[in-house]
Amino acid sequence: MMRTVDLETLIKVMEYGSLSQAAKALHLTQSAVSQRLKNLESYFGQPLLYRSSPLQLTDKGEQVINCGRQILALEQQMQGAPSVQTNSLNVFCTPVFGYSRLPRVMHDFNQMMGDTSSLSVLQGVPQDAIKGINEQTLDLAVLEHHHALPLHQGQQRCLTPEHTLFVAKAGTQVPTSLQQLLQYRLYTARCGCSSRDLLEDNLKKNDCSVGDFPSVVVMDDLNLALDAILSGQGIAFIAHSLVQPLLASGQAVGFEIPEFNHFLHRSLITQNNLSPMASRFIGMIEQSLQSSRLTVVPAA
Repeated sequence: MMRTVDLETLIKVMEYGSLSQAAKALHLTQSAVSQRLKNLESYFGQPLLYRSSPLQLTDKGEQVINCGRQILALEQQMQGAPSVQTNSLNVFCTPVFGYSRLPRVMHDFNQMMGDTSSLSVLQGVPQDAIKGINEQTLDLAVLEHHHALPLHQGQQRCLTPEHTLFVAKAGTQVPTSLQQLLQYRLYTARCGCSSRDLLEDNLKKNDCSVGDFPSVVVMDDLNLALDAILSGQGIAFIAHSLVQPLLASGQAVGFEIPEFNHFLHRSLITQNNLSPMASRFIGMIEQSLQSSRLTVVPAA
């Protein structure tokens, strides 16, 4: 027999991302939650969850949880209770995470939450995220940054740092010194972007500036910038995550300048009080950052 309490338990487990947290929310023991899941799996005759970290629904589990939400909503309507309000989540990220990690996070999140969530994702420079958190218009943000974050509201958590490097078309003679580097055309993001901030600070510490390059092209469109690099028009100082496929395929070469710092901080900033949905999204963010980086081609 299928019970609505068992469906509610499955929904809570996926909402919180663990049996123990769902048990706390439902005021049950973890073994009771586990038994309710077993009841459902016995009723449908197949597993509904992959017992992995993080928990994931099987194909049948996705069908059951989507139908379960509809059943619970109808039950509330029949009892005269107000319908469940749609959960909403306002997220911000800088372009590095947005291009390289966010698509997979959103895919997993939408797969888990179904049609019960309203997700807003914005992308921009760190200053925009700080403003949103301080003014409480954002729930959470993932940022790569060079400077300290002037956070007056919420919490900050350090994540895996992002490695930056110079990239050029494969076959380009790799510069081994700053003076050789300054002979190339530079493609860079606008001021305020984390990689640009780090580059300018590195140059300043070596008594140089962006203006010392023979030509500078400011371009916020990542695809256009990479097209220019791959056609041999210049070099770029960029996050490794954004060019990892190009390095792996041999289309581009990556190199470092010994005098430079090549790491950006990455932080997760959030409001003080997080909803279960926000906590689940954060878990997916952390999971996405566990993949290893490719080895950068060293300067000769």
